Amino acid sequence: MFIVLATASFFSFYRLSESPPVWYDEGIFFQAAVNMSNGDGHSIQIAPNTFIPGQAITTGLTVTYPISLVFRLFGVSLLSARIVMTLYILLTVVLAWRFLSEVAGSRVALYGAALLVSFAPLYGHGKSVMGEVPGVFFLLLFLYTLYRLEKAQSLPIYALSGLAAGLCVITKPTLLILLPVITVVGMLLYKRMGFSKLGFLWFFISFTVPFVVWLFVQFSDTGSINELAHYLNPNSVSISEAVILNIKRFFSELQPAYFLSLLSIWGISMFTRWRRSETPTMAECAAFGFSLLTFLSFFRTSGYYRYFFPGQIVALLFLPLSLFNFFGIFSHRPFKSPRSLLVVPHILLAGIIAFQFYQTSFHSWIAAYYNGTNSAQLEIFAKRLDASKTIFLYNVPEVAIFLPANFGYFQYLKISKDIIIGKEELRQIQRGVPDFIIMTNLYWSEHRDQFAGYTVTTTDLTRYSVLERTEKFNF
Repeated sequence: MFIVLATASFFSFYRLSESPPVWYDEGIFFQAAVNMSNGDGHSIQIAPNTFIPGQAITTGLTVTYPISLVFRLFGVSLLSARIVMTLYILLTVVLAWRFLSEVAGSRVALYGAALLVSFAPLYGHGKSVMGEVPGVFFLLLFLYTLYRLEKAQSLPIYALSGLAAGLCVITKPTLLILLPVITVVGMLLYKRMGFSKLGFLWFFISFTVPFVVWLFVQFSDTGSINELAHYLNPNSVSISEAVILNIKRFFSELQPAYFLSLLSIWGISMFTRWRRSETPTMAECAAFGFSLLTFLSFFRTSGYYRYFFPGQIVALLFLPLSLFNFFGIFSHRPFKSPRSLLVVPHILLAGIIAFQFYQTSFHSWIAAYYNGTNSAQLEIFAKRLDASKTIFLYNVPEVAIFLPANFGYFQYLKISKDIIIGKEELRQIQRGVPDFIIMTNLYWSEHRDQFAGYTVTTTDLTRYSVLERTEKFNF
């Protein structure tokens, strides 16, 4: 396990600021943490000293609050924020190993941990300031405490289980599908072994507290209830079109097909055990239910792989148990197969782990940016900015990560076609207030006519265009 953890540490910290590159959503979540650390609350800046409530921020306090605390202690930087995220990665690996050790033994746990640390999306989604890996951490903590409750009921475990479930569902909107799983598992657990009324009360209270806090922080603004639709359909896509496109993805793209394969193997394993009167643990049933709901809910989304990432991770962790149980059938009657067949799952798992390590090292999204310089370019650009100048961030929230502390900037964000922030600030461009405007190269190439009075200036940035005011505006 030491080697597994050391490997996870290497991939987590290697080129931490550059791989993966900073991106749109990370910039929004980073800004929220900065504003919290400065005492401006859960908000987004749209103009110097002007902030609006952050109801459009879909990553919860389990991410932004720890990062804001680190900012207060050690200063604001991309490295500080991503170190918090790497700690979540390592804690997730340790917890996954501990959970599988108790559920299925040390052999399965070691294979599961190795599958996890060799899986490139763990770092692609986990090193950025996002809620996917923290959500998986709290999900595994809930599953672990659920397993412990099956063995022996205790009030502290009830309370910890409720807290873990509450923190999980507030981390990302996609994790709210854990709610029906909790309901069904609670009924099954009561039917199977009953539960303490006092224990249930502790679970309910400890679950409700973080959930209510999240509701208060996220939707404290009276008009923000209209943005609840953003949580149900964050990219404002046509559901019917999304379903058709995503069905194709599961048969034409590697990651969706991999998830479907993992879920199918797991389902077959659970079915064969049920046929042999070997009842899976409630923790495994809850994990499978969560993964299945994640799989089904993915079809209504815009197709980003991070939407099924938590369910895929859980299915991946249970792959060793599923394979060992499936091939174990053939060592019993009536099959009477040679015992050498039991070596097959070891070969399969070793091959998958080796392939995943190869992908992570050479042919993954994070590997493509091991030699990246985007963050370094933005950092140099930000240091050269004159504090007396004003800058307008035109739908590039990630650039704010590198701006000097307390630097005043205007900002416009088009998160989706229905969620637009800072639209009223566009008039500042028409009036010629900002000295500089920064946007993506693609947007500048397609909308040059929108920025009369500004011309592109030469910088070392490869992904962004910087416009400088060249005309005197009449106010």
